[in-house]
Amino acid sequence: MKSVLLGFAAAAALATTASATTAVFDFQTPGPNASAGTSQAYTNNGLTITASGFASNGGAATTLFDKSNGGDENGLGLTDDPSGDNEITGTNFVQIDVTAIPGFLTDAFSFQMGSSTGGEEWKVFGSNTAGSFSGSALVTGTDELAHGLTSGFKYYDFETPGTLCPGSVDFCGSGNTLIHTFTAVTAVPEPATWATMLLGIGGLGATLRMSRKSAGAAALA
Repeated sequence: MKSVLLGFAAAAALATTASATTAVFDFQTPGPNASAGTSQAYTNNGLTITASGFASNGGAATTLFDKSNGGDENGLGLTDDPSGDNEITGTNFVQIDVTAIPGFLTDAFSFQMGSSTGGEEWKVFGSNTAGSFSGSALVTGTDELAHGLTSGFKYYDFETPGTLCPGSVDFCGSGNTLIHTFTAVTAVPEPATWATMLLGIGGLGATLRMSRKSAGAAALA
């Protein structure tokens, strides 16, 4: 029995061995400068996220836009932008669905915003409800730096609150921005780890069978 327990512990330890997979999503699909429908899947390095556009915080679908004008003018926005810049503004928001990523509840996520050089404010919320802007406020800023996100959420909502300037199509105050990049870092078991773990489980089975045979022989003696 002791050898069985030792074998099981070894197999369990091997199962935890993993390598980190990093995927940086730059939202240049189907781009450049193309509408991406109300929902678009993005895949990088074997990992997939899905972005969806919503209007007025009420869940009405609106069209995404993969903007590609160079520099911080690359990223994900929305066509429903009164200024014509195809960016996120007002009460509209983009929701990033991370549930297709293994271990999404504990994986590391981060992001960078774009087109906020004028001091435009953006906000990111964590949510577990699709299409609903009712989650927990996570990060607020006006910069284009990398920011980490609290894990444990199915969705991340990106909003740029703002109002139109009087008599203009430009925004005063918060303005409009883009999601420049979204990054996921997840622990994925190495193929060799799975193979070794399966060999370990097979060895456990053989050990158990031998133990049972030995016990049966002893009972007959």
